Amino acid sequence: MKRTDFIKELEQLGATFKEGGKHTKVYLNGKQSTIPRHRELNDMLVKGIRKQLGVGG
Repeated sequence: MKRTDFIKELEQLGATFKEGGKHTKVYLNGKQSTIPRHRELNDMLVKGIRKQLGVGG
């Protein structure tokens, strides 16, 4: 999945973001995760981030 598509998906769910050095911190529903700065994200990584944020997996 493209990183930009995943970020747009999270934005629609109400997530907020804070840029780090080599990653982006994402906050949603009182939970936090990080998204690495790669153009393409592995499907398993996306699934794990969704699970950490409590939006399915």
